[in-house]
Amino acid sequence: EEMLDLSMELEADLGIDSIKRVEILSAMQERVPGLPEVETSKMATLLTLQQIVDYMGSAAGLVEESSPEEIAASFKSTQQAPSSDFAGAGWEATQVVDSPFGQETSEVIPEVARYTVELAPAPARGIAMKNLDKVRTVEIVSDGTGIAQALAQHIMTKGPQAFVVDSPAGLTGGADMVIFLAGMGSIQTIEDAVSVNRDAFATAQRMAERFTEKPGVFLTIQDTAGTFGLQGVTDIRAWMTGLPGLAKTARREWTQTSVRALDVERGTRQAGDVAQAIVNEIWAGGAEVEVALRADGSRYTLAARAQVVGETGRRVNKSSVIVVSGGARGVTAASVIELARQTRAGFVLLGRTKLSEEPAIFHGKTEDAALKRAALEEAKQLGQKITPKDLSNRVWRIKADREVRGTLAAIEAAGGRVRYESVDVRDVDALSALFDTVRSEWGAITGIVHGAGVLADALLTKKTLDNFDKVFGTKVLGFKALLDATAQDDLEVICAFSSVAARTGNVGQSDYAMANEVLNRVCAAQAGLRPDCLSRALGWGPWEAGMVTPELKALFEQRGVTLIDLNAGARAFAAELLDEDAGATTEVVLGGGVVNGGLNVQLPDDGEAETFVMSASKATNPYLADHRVQGNVVFPVVLGLEWFARVGVSVNPGGQLARVRGLKVLKGIALSGFEGSGDRFNVNAARTTEGAVKVTLSDTASTPRYQAEVEVSNEAPEQLAWTGLTGALEASPWPTTAEIYDPAKTLFHGPEFQVITGIEGLSDQGCRATLEGVNAKGWPDESWVTDALMLDGCLQVALLWGLRVSGGQSLPMRVGEFVRYGEPAQGACTCELVKRQASKQKTVTDIRVTDAAGDVVYDLREVEMYVVPGGTA
Repeated sequence: EEMLDLSMELEADLGIDSIKRVEILSAMQERVPGLPEVETSKMATLLTLQQIVDYMGSAAGLVEESSPEEIAASFKSTQQAPSSDFAGAGWEATQVVDSPFGQETSEVIPEVARYTVELAPAPARGIAMKNLDKVRTVEIVSDGTGIAQALAQHIMTKGPQAFVVDSPAGLTGGADMVIFLAGMGSIQTIEDAVSVNRDAFATAQRMAERFTEKPGVFLTIQDTAGTFGLQGVTDIRAWMTGLPGLAKTARREWTQTSVRALDVERGTRQAGDVAQAIVNEIWAGGAEVEVALRADGSRYTLAARAQVVGETGRRVNKSSVIVVSGGARGVTAASVIELARQTRAGFVLLGRTKLSEEPAIFHGKTEDAALKRAALEEAKQLGQKITPKDLSNRVWRIKADREVRGTLAAIEAAGGRVRYESVDVRDVDALSALFDTVRSEWGAITGIVHGAGVLADALLTKKTLDNFDKVFGTKVLGFKALLDATAQDDLEVICAFSSVAARTGNVGQSDYAMANEVLNRVCAAQAGLRPDCLSRALGWGPWEAGMVTPELKALFEQRGVTLIDLNAGARAFAAELLDEDAGATTEVVLGGGVVNGGLNVQLPDDGEAETFVMSASKATNPYLADHRVQGNVVFPVVLGLEWFARVGVSVNPGGQLARVRGLKVLKGIALSGFEGSGDRFNVNAARTTEGAVKVTLSDTASTPRYQAEVEVSNEAPEQLAWTGLTGALEASPWPTTAEIYDPAKTLFHGPEFQVITGIEGLSDQGCRATLEGVNAKGWPDESWVTDALMLDGCLQVALLWGLRVSGGQSLPMRVGEFVRYGEPAQGACTCELVKRQASKQKTVTDIRVTDAAGDVVYDLREVEMYVVPGGTA
């Protein structure tokens, strides 16, 4: 108590980080129930004890409250990142191993969720990036090959002014759109590649304040073979692949800004062609955050697949010598102990901590309070004056030494050989000298496990290049040094401890996400260079260990993130290194943080809505000119269904459309801008608690026009029951196409929508007809998720049948359920309509579409058609 005063800063003087603040605040509220609730993000802005006292007193009404402007002014200069979404990602130096791992246990070990990351086809869906209508100025960080200048010219044809700058230093900081294009440049050395990451970080840092406060557009663009480095990338370019990690983190911090990471394969294309492909993606791509554009025009994204690890073999055995960075402490240590138990291999543990003898004053003391009292007494004996933070650091050192010794003892108890060496993992010369000694004493080095890492969490508005160098250097340059020092070794295993933050992005961890993304891709490149070596990056979610206190665990559980059990995580690690199939995959995500199997989901997981921009015009949708009601070009219901389906599959990479439920026309749409620049619409989408996507189509005045719920699945949906038509059908009263499509009497549809090729017959109970679709009519290739034209034909059949039973021309207003069973049919199909309900005002029917082989293609249930007063002519 005598060491404290209210001016002390929590982090600098007391060593209390943002996560510990949450824990302390929770304990305070338990002990003093009258204290006001405080958001954790607000708590992170209070830097001194005095600020906390003032804020809590003000919030409780004990003192006069400052104005919002005064509070904002006082905190703006010191704002820090809110507590991390995946605060467990800093496990490297926090976890204490309390129990030996060399023993079998009857404890039930939970399974660790496992996903492999792979490329998934993602055709362009005509979805524009958000905020393009607000873009007036664009700044492009040059690639040095001419693409930037061509891109600026293409962008200016869209309206904005575009400028090219040579480096992040040339940015004004006020542009509405910034494109970091340097990842498309020529890369000659690994040092060149690493500098691309640093420049990208500097670009985001320069724009952070602008994009935090106002809506904008931000893109990172690289050329790693159009695969994000998963396939076909050179070893050198693999070291510049941190850009998507930056983009995904920026997207979480800049909630008003539209962010995307592109991998554009240049191939043999001219600069202008590459620039056009980029512009097409920005203005009419899809909803994905990460998009790979191949030189052949194909488009991909990254997706996750739930997958079990391969068969366990003897890849690591008692003859193996594995070098492990960061392996003497933390969860890396726990993992190595388990691997030793299963293999009895030899381990060389590398760490920053230089072991020292523990002073007698600390002997027998285990609790923090007792250790701190001992440290204070030690300081007094030495005549030193220390701060609370100094005390904490001294206790941390004592506990760290104990943990290292405990790890060494546990590995030996498990039957493994072990030695500990204190070395800077970034120093390749020091590593090479050490490894020469290891080889002479233990034999050949057969594996690398890179677990070392540090954190320097802060928002991009507060990040510094020093932060970047510290975090990136330990992770990336440390990995490079390990690979360089073992370049001549015949390695059997290369494993990097990565993080789920690299896959999803994480508030405050832009540099950490970037560094781990590079590890992921370097492992992929190593797999290509060493086909017989298992090269794998493990993207861990948060562990139930170390800094994850009971309060933080409750926060994770509230977010639906399951923490990794220490024993389960250690066994999962061992299983990965013992996988017999070296070439199965290079990037694996383990544990929490992955939603519905998708890693690249742009849609927020908390139920908040995301907006996707789509448009319709004569230039892009010429066929709509033949969909006129009373002279006006009218937006078809089936195009709304198609747009909803496109959004659904875009935010669920690799999945297939299964169902659209509750499609409802809230207000019909006449396309007033069809002949000109077109009509722009917003599709607002939010994930439901069941995992579906709730969608609403609105106009630019924010008036809702259509709504529905989309379900996407990796499996074909179960077929709905169907009784079908019974009884005889009468001959059609419209035997010719001209009679079917008579706008004064029957259907208003022009030639592009005339898809009914024949009506087999109809009765009071239903109708059967033959239809064509988009392929037969030669509609533009828009990567259709449904066959919108064939579905419009189904509604046309419903309109014709409605003429028989209600006597008036009608329009569709609701589809209770649409089910897609497979890919859109290529040829003519049969449409069968069955009555549910009919009156003079409306009809309700079920419709089934089958192909020439009799297989069911689509089901539409509860199709509601309402009679139009005065008809559709």
